[in-house]
Amino acid sequence: GPFATKVLANGDVAWQLDYLEDYYWPSDFYFDGLFMYISCEPEEGAWVNTLQVDKETGQVFNAYWNEPGMTIFERVLASSQLDQYPVTNVIDYDGKTGWVAGSTASGIGESITFRHHEAKTLSKIVILNGYHKSKDLYYANNRPESLEIEFSDGKVISYTCEDVMKPLEITFDRPIDTQSLEIRIKSVKKGSKYDDTVISGIYLYDR
Repeated sequence: GPFATKVLANGDVAWQLDYLEDYYWPSDFYFDGLFMYISCEPEEGAWVNTLQVDKETGQVFNAYWNEPGMTIFERVLASSQLDQYPVTNVIDYDGKTGWVAGSTASGIGESITFRHHEAKTLSKIVILNGYHKSKDLYYANNRPESLEIEFSDGKVISYTCEDVMKPLEITFDRPIDTQSLEIRIKSVKKGSKYDDTVISGIYLYDR
């Protein structure tokens, strides 16, 4: 049957999402702002389980990995990106994908921004720094060395990344309420072969 259907109070069908090749068995949903978020089973080998759908039109936007403790911001944007490595790669749960900065300055000064229509609470950020597809590619490519994180109230924190191929946790002393956060690259650890700067994942937690 259809993946999802919106039925109006008079019984008319406003929109319908038919079978989606990469997503199966929608199991739950909730509304937040302009969007409907539908929990589903991903395609075998895929690492997304939540689909973002415009509740008025049925248009599919992003696909996220979501689990208890995580929080979703409705927009994820990048100052630049390479076509084959879009910023949406940081919101799946697959370390073999990644965002690559599209500038010619080794990625320094480039940023990823998360935005929401209202403030959300953040307690922790987890970053897969560098390219986690393989150990060889991790060291062959640039990875951020130092970051600045700016919140919607203008507060900025600095973070120095340990140069290891494992998740890096940035835990706040107390939860922060913010409508946005911008993660900026201040310096990079140079790769042995490529001048591409990669981030493979950014996961936001409210607890």
